[in-house]
Amino acid sequence: MKEPVLTVTANSALDRCILVEDFAFGKTVVASRSALAMAGKPADMSLVLAELGVPSHATGLAGGRTGKVMVRMLERAGVSTSFLWVAGRTRVNVVIVKEGTGLQGTVTVPSLRPTEADGEALARHVQELLPGRRWLLLGGSLPEGVRPDLYRRLIEAAHASGVQTLLDAGGKTLQAALPARPSVVKPNQVELGLALGRELRSLPETIEAARELIDQGVGTVVVTLGGEGAICLNAAEGWYVPPLRVPVVNTAGAGDAFAAGLVKGFLAGEPLAGALRWAAAAATAVLLTLRTAHCRRRDVLRLLPQVQVLPLSQALSAQGALQGTGA
Repeated sequence: MKEPVLTVTANSALDRCILVEDFAFGKTVVASRSALAMAGKPADMSLVLAELGVPSHATGLAGGRTGKVMVRMLERAGVSTSFLWVAGRTRVNVVIVKEGTGLQGTVTVPSLRPTEADGEALARHVQELLPGRRWLLLGGSLPEGVRPDLYRRLIEAAHASGVQTLLDAGGKTLQAALPARPSVVKPNQVELGLALGRELRSLPETIEAARELIDQGVGTVVVTLGGEGAICLNAAEGWYVPPLRVPVVNTAGAGDAFAAGLVKGFLAGEPLAGALRWAAAAATAVLLTLRTAHCRRRDVLRLLPQVQVLPLSQALSAQGALQGTGA
C-alpha cells in the first residue's frame, strides 16, 4: 500500500544549528552545542510525520554530497524517497540560536542549480506518484531555474487525482499557487502579508487577510503567529490556538511541524479543531529541541492534552477587552 502522504521539496536544504550565548561580528564565539538537521519545509514535514507514525514518501530536487546526507536522514527515519538529482548541491543554512532565549537567526545561500527541464521532470515524477495518496504537501521557496507556476500545476494535478493539498509558502510563491485552490494553506503572518502586498499588524487584519484567501477558493487557511499561537479559518468555522508556554531552545521548523501535525490529525479522522490540537502539540514539541523541525513523539503526546482550541470570536473578544483596559 502506498504511503498516504507525498511531500515535495523543490529547494532542498539542511540546517547547521549552533547554540551560543551571544554573537557579534569581530569576536570569536564558542558554541555550547551544534547539530546538523533537516531543512526545507516538506522534508521537515516528512520527518515529523514519521515521528508521529504516519508514513510518507519524500521527493523533490537535490544535489551533491549534502543532498545525499539529506536523503540518508529521511531514510533513517523511515521515510521512503525518490529525489531527482540536479546540478549544484543541497544548501546548508546556518541557524544561530541564542541560548536561553529562543531567539535565532538564519543565514541561507543559493546552491541548487536546476534547469527548467529539471522542474518539468519533477512535475512529471510527482504526477506519477500521486495516485493512491491522500495528501500532497508542498512548501518553501522555488529554486531559480524552475517555472514559478510549478506549485500551481502540482496542486491541480493532485486535485485531478483526488488528493488533498497543503501549501506552506508565502509571498509571490503563495500568490502564484492560489488559482489552483489548495485544500489548505499555512503561511505565517509575515508570509501572508507579503502574498497580499501589505503588512498585517493585528489579529483582525490577519483574519481579514485569511478570509480573502478563502474568497479566492482556498479550502482552509491556517496562519501561524509565532509566539502568539495560530488562527485557522474556512468557510464554516474559525479557531484560535493559543501558545503553550514551554522553555524554548530553537523555533526553527515549528511551523513545518504544525503543518505535519495538522495532516496527522486529519488522517486520524479528527475534525478541524482536533487536527489543530495535533498541530500545536507537534509545533510546541519542536521548540524543546535544538535541531530544526525535530520533535519527540513522547513530548507531542504529553503536550497534546494541554492544547486549547478556542472559537475565533472568543479570541477577538478577549483581545478587545485587553485593549479596552489599555493592556
